[in-house]
Amino acid sequence: MVNTENNNTQGRVVLPSADSILELLELDPDALKSIEPRSERRQYRAVINWLTKYKCSQGINDNLEIVKGYLESFYHLGEVGDWERASQILSIKLAPISEELHNQLRIWSYYNECINLYNRLLSKLDPYWDSICLDGLGIAYRSLGEYNKAIDYHQDSWQIAKEIENRFREGIALGNLGLVYDSLGEYSQAINYQNQSLQISREFGDRSGEATSLGNLGFAYDSLGEYQKAIEYHQQHLQIAKEIGNRSGEGIALGNLGNAYHSLGEYQKAIEYHQQHLQIAKEIGNRDGEGNALGNLGSAHRCLGEYNKAIDYQQQSLKIAREIGNRFGEGNALGNLGIAYYSLGEYDKAIDYQQQSLKIAKEIGNRSGEGNTLENLGLVYDSLGEYDKAIDCQQQSLKIAREIGNRFGEGNALGNLGIAYYSLGEYDKAIDYQQQSLKIAREIGNRSGEGNALGNLGIVYDSIGEYDKAIDCHQQYLQIAKEIGNRSGESIALGNLGIVYDSLGEHDKAIDYQQQSLKIAREISNRYGEGNALENLGLVYDSLGEYDKAIDYQQQSLKIAREISNRYGEGNALGSLGLVYDSLGEYDKAIDYHQQHLQIAKEISNRSGEGIALANLGATLLNLEKYTESLGYSQSALEISQKIGERYGQAMVLQNIAEAHQHLGNLDAARQYCDEALVIFTELGVPELKECQELLQTIQNSKVKSQK
Repeated sequence: MVNTENNNTQGRVVLPSADSILELLELDPDALKSIEPRSERRQYRAVINWLTKYKCSQGINDNLEIVKGYLESFYHLGEVGDWERASQILSIKLAPISEELHNQLRIWSYYNECINLYNRLLSKLDPYWDSICLDGLGIAYRSLGEYNKAIDYHQDSWQIAKEIENRFREGIALGNLGLVYDSLGEYSQAINYQNQSLQISREFGDRSGEATSLGNLGFAYDSLGEYQKAIEYHQQHLQIAKEIGNRSGEGIALGNLGNAYHSLGEYQKAIEYHQQHLQIAKEIGNRDGEGNALGNLGSAHRCLGEYNKAIDYQQQSLKIAREIGNRFGEGNALGNLGIAYYSLGEYDKAIDYQQQSLKIAKEIGNRSGEGNTLENLGLVYDSLGEYDKAIDCQQQSLKIAREIGNRFGEGNALGNLGIAYYSLGEYDKAIDYQQQSLKIAREIGNRSGEGNALGNLGIVYDSIGEYDKAIDCHQQYLQIAKEIGNRSGESIALGNLGIVYDSLGEHDKAIDYQQQSLKIAREISNRYGEGNALENLGLVYDSLGEYDKAIDYQQQSLKIAREISNRYGEGNALGSLGLVYDSLGEYDKAIDYHQQHLQIAKEISNRSGEGIALANLGATLLNLEKYTESLGYSQSALEISQKIGERYGQAMVLQNIAEAHQHLGNLDAARQYCDEALVIFTELGVPELKECQELLQTIQNSKVKSQK
């Protein structure tokens, strides 16, 4: 038994006493003189010195330095071929969570150090230890995103376990294979391996192994979008953990339940489970679990639109990750902070945090994390209107996903590329990428991803006036969301259906769908979704000419955006209010709202929003018959849309410029701009083409009259 009395405590890592380690290793400093030859004696002397004399300075917050005495002892024992004692060094348990040294190194994200240790020990003892080392190598390479290597090592471990007829090790290897295939997005394979692992655990009554397998099955079903199944497995995991008194496992199960309810859009329930996980982690001194729970709480509050709370939780998670030297957790926390600031519309901060996260992922060799961070950066650049950068990031993410065989990541990257090309107005490309994303989601059984791809396709079809296709896609998305119990997705699909029916002029249907979307958003306390639904209702009532209702809904949307500090949403609501007042003929008010929208867009560096606000100001001044002023704003909007490659916005501004020149009597210029708009509208195949053709006919008629 290794005791920790009178131990050396560094930070929150509790090292066993030197005497207890020497007792474990059966090393007596007084007996060293009898060891021959002297070269071997020197190695053992070094082991004892590292274990008894090495003290890491209190000011150093580097876990590798804290356990350096153990690692150096391992290497010295290896020099004399004393692999039995070397393996005992790796098995030393560190308080407060009683994790063995080699596992703790992995928790701290020292993957390359783990790989080095396992490779040194591999083939030095017996098949049992070879199985442990091979599984350890597999876990390290999975953490680094090198999935094919991970599979090879776990397969080798499984083979050895079968040869020595060790069902316990066999079950562990199968479970680890399942986790790799889950990371690859090959969920059927993952479930198959986890079921085999579960069966073995049940065969010889390994309750702890059974609980782990159940939790891993829940994780796989969560990835598939089968959230109710995931919850059932996590509940079974939780029940066993409680029965065997495994507080750490209980906390993990609660956290996984929180994640499943998060995926369902039931954020309040998710928060309850994460709070329970956090409480247990604190009680047992599991700093890593505490950091994870805080990060998950941050993500849930972000989805509720409570961005300041989200940032606070992520900052706490980041602080813990840095204190315990968990580079993987540090990268995750930084990435989550980036997502929170992205939701707030603070894009510069979002980019800064994502860049920090990307740097860590590269430093620790985490290819999967690198791909995810590039994906998040791409989304920020898309919102900024920097579409070339967005596409570059998503292409890099796609390349990594394909290199490491991550089908889930590949599908996400393709979908995000579709979003970027949609923003550019390149609808054919957008459809192609979303179709590829949809194909992968269906191949790997990812129901959630399938729904997202269908929803994105519906948005593109709505933009090009193919309303039947749009409705079909959104209805399929709605059906999937209902089947998997995804309330948040259900609300989004209903809102998108409302937008299509508004485009069709079926305003009663549009209102009904938006009201259903709003009801769900309120039921699940999704303030961001509530604001979107209110804004969409305002747009429908604007189309109906019921301007008082339109203003009321937009004001409610604006109020929510300000309450949750959503600068992007605030700008949109202000712009929408400007459009309503423009419809009312209250042009001074319209200009004031569009100016506020423009100001926010500039403050958050939203080039796309800036272009929209400028275009709306140009359109309002056109209605006021201030044609020269209108041209100034429209030209500025045109420059932005051309620079960022936003084809639809470019065509709309060209049409407004053509109309302004027509009124000013510059008919040749009017014809030129109208022709340019027509070319783009024709390429895009959008309904606005007809209005532009009518403008061209008016310009031509004016030209004929002027020549008489």
